[in-house]
Amino acid sequence: IGAVFRLVDDATYNIIRNLNIESQATSTTTGGVFFNTSNGTLGYSNNTVTENHIRAIAGLTISNGIYSSGTATAMNTNNVISNNRIYNFDENGINIAATGNGANWTISGNHLYNTTVSPSAQTGILVASANSTSVTISNNFIGGSDENASGLWSNSGSVLVSGISCTNGLATISGNTIMNISGTGTGTGGRIQGISQTSVLGAFTISDNTIMNLSTTGTSTGNAFGN
Repeated sequence: IGAVFRLVDDATYNIIRNLNIESQATSTTTGGVFFNTSNGTLGYSNNTVTENHIRAIAGLTISNGIYSSGTATAMNTNNVISNNRIYNFDENGINIAATGNGANWTISGNHLYNTTVSPSAQTGILVASANSTSVTISNNFIGGSDENASGLWSNSGSVLVSGISCTNGLATISGNTIMNISGTGTGTGGRIQGISQTSVLGAFTISDNTIMNLSTTGTSTGNAFGN
């Protein structure tokens, strides 16, 4: 089942704004909003996704709220994801995948939360592309079951749940609030982490983030990274 919005073949300078976007895109390689591959040279660049509600259809699931996976020769760059409410995703709220994503993404002012319980590994914001440098991740609320990370986001699996995870690229991560996430799985893999930075490309700037009330009943150690 596909995305509600799919940007293809050098879609540039588009604005997706003030919409209720409901999806049942269960594939891990798509999302409610999908920046896809390009046959051109520009990639999906200079686009803005702002002031939307992006969620699963009631009673169903969505793997990714926003998913970007482009073409190595036409990378997705200079895109803005701001001030959205992204919720009830089974895996990732925002997923900047390893392939075809370039520099200068801004991810700011979003609220990412879950009112449903998932057994799957989950991440609020994921950056996995080595080419995604000069990324700004700022002033987002991640966690809880409503805006401003209020309520409780609960995960039932013996899995890793992360607020922000950068496995590659270079980013400035500041002013984010990550809180009210609970893991109820009892296995050895169950753990919660606020910010995870495992990229080897260089120094990140991580400042002025608030990380609190992360709990797990699993036997692994929970982690909260950032300051």
